[in-house]
Amino acid sequence: MSTRTLVAAVLLVMLGGMLVLPLRAEDGEGRGKAKRNRERGDNIGDMMERLHEGRRSPMRQLETLGKQDKPAWDDVAKLLPGFSDMSKALEKAKSQDVRDASDTYVQAVKHMKEAVVKKDAALLKANVAALKESCSDCHKKGGPGGELD
Repeated sequence: MSTRTLVAAVLLVMLGGMLVLPLRAEDGEGRGKAKRNRERGDNIGDMMERLHEGRRSPMRQLETLGKQDKPAWDDVAKLLPGFSDMSKALEKAKSQDVRDASDTYVQAVKHMKEAVVKKDAALLKANVAALKESCSDCHKKGGPGGELD
C-alpha cells in the first residue's frame, strides 16, 4: 500500500468519525441535555461555587439579609431559586453519601422558602444559619464533598 493511499484512508476514517460523532451525541435527549449542562457548568461543584464563593455571592447576600430584623423579602425571594436548584441537584446526586450529607442543606432551603411566604425573619435567620452549618456536613467530618479551600 502506498503512502498516498494510506493517508487517504486515514483522512476518510477521520472525516467519517467527524460526521458520525455529532449525531451520536444528540441521539438521546438526556445526553444532549447533560452535555449542555456540563458546558453551562450545571454540575454540583460549579453550582456550589457560583452560589457560595466570593464576597458578592448569593450566599453572602443571603447571610446579610438573614441578619436583618426586616429583610427585603423581594431580594431574598430573588436569591432562593439558585439555592432551590442546588437542593434539587443534591437530592438527585448519584452518590448516596452526597444525598445523605445534604439533608440539612435541602431542609434549610425548604424552610427559607416558607420564611419568605410567611415573611418570618426569625425563620429565615435560623435557616440561613442552618444552611451555612450544613457545609460542614459535606465538606468536613469526612463528608463526600472534600475539604474546602
